[in-house]
Amino acid sequence: MGLLDSIRKMVAGTLWGDVTPALPVPAPLPLDARLQAIAALLDYVAKIEFSVDNSPAPPRRFRIRRQNLLDEWPDDMKDMVFPTIAVEPGDVAIIARGLTNSIDESTIDQFGLGTAVLPLHEHQERIVLHVWATTRYQRAAIVAGLEGAFDPDEEMSGVRLVLPNYFGQVARFTLEGNQRVDDPDSARRRRTARLIVRMEVDVCRLVNVEELPPEGATTEIEVVTKGDPTPVTPLDPPLVP
Repeated sequence: MGLLDSIRKMVAGTLWGDVTPALPVPAPLPLDARLQAIAALLDYVAKIEFSVDNSPAPPRRFRIRRQNLLDEWPDDMKDMVFPTIAVEPGDVAIIARGLTNSIDESTIDQFGLGTAVLPLHEHQERIVLHVWATTRYQRAAIVAGLEGAFDPDEEMSGVRLVLPNYFGQVARFTLEGNQRVDDPDSARRRRTARLIVRMEVDVCRLVNVEELPPEGATTEIEVVTKGDPTPVTPLDPPLVP
């Protein structure tokens, strides 16, 4: 018994993906939209080249290793290798898509024969990029590099990243503020900064769909009039005597 069979009597209304003949329900993805978007952002940050002051020598360029870009706080701070960036969760807003959802017709059969992507709602969250660096110069370089990386294209503010492992959806990130933090750990070569980023991504799932007849196609219906056993087709042209 599939998922649709098990919940059909519990849910009021027509279930998405409930097609005839019945098909197996597409398997859910291992990561949700939020984690897929954060992973894409960290992959992007791993490509950024930073430039730290190295006077009187020329500036020294560096990148942050992908393994040092974390989607949440580490289990043990002692294992961290600087520079490191970790993502902190923030306030979440779920934005509905109106009275009802509708499938994205451009995705029909793209991720499996007889399937399409169904956008459910938009996930909005103000995440925080928590930066750890060893010196104030390294911290300044990372903040400067990130500020520039959040406005790479001409079309709109922020950066839009394609999520290849999440139905090709596009996540949007907008830098909204930053704060340098100095505390007693600064004297122990642990300089930190916090960048506030607005993240927006559509939450979707894959559903089975039935193709409608092509536009212009007609379906013949046999109608039997009272007293006349001869079936007629309403769509036939009228007979001319």
